[in-house]
Amino acid sequence: MKEFSQKQTFDQFDELSVRCDGLREGHQWDQCLAILDHEFTDILADPKNQTVRDYFAMYLYLKGSCQKGKKLYDEAELTLRKALKESGKLTKETWLIPFSWLVLGEMYLELKKWDDATACFDATKNYKDYDWEKVLAVRIFGWRQTIKKQTAANQPTKK
Repeated sequence: MKEFSQKQTFDQFDELSVRCDGLREGHQWDQCLAILDHEFTDILADPKNQTVRDYFAMYLYLKGSCQKGKKLYDEAELTLRKALKESGKLTKETWLIPFSWLVLGEMYLELKKWDDATACFDATKNYKDYDWEKVLAVRIFGWRQTIKKQTAANQPTKK
């Protein structure tokens, strides 16, 4: 984000990321996956890329997000966990790791796996000073409220 603020330009990777993220946000999972599988793989294969780890993590984050959207939960979990293995290796896009935890936690919410979702949200606390940190915190706060309501509704009442 800081680098973009200084140079005010996007590279090929940035342009594809923005395009894919827009498709992902618009629930156009198949279109996003097609771009990832064709155009992103070319970028990842280019030996001139200095930030290939960041590109790879972005690829995994977007792919896992789309798989989650398509309810391909097993594949999404594997893909997002691969993204999480890039923790500590990223130089530019450090936000990808906590946001991968967020997407994984949201998937567990859909599956009503409250403890797993909570563990994912808790894992984001290990990361600081990344882009969109406050956005993530607000989203997680909302999801924690959902978990609290759901778990309270499923508790037997005491007599």
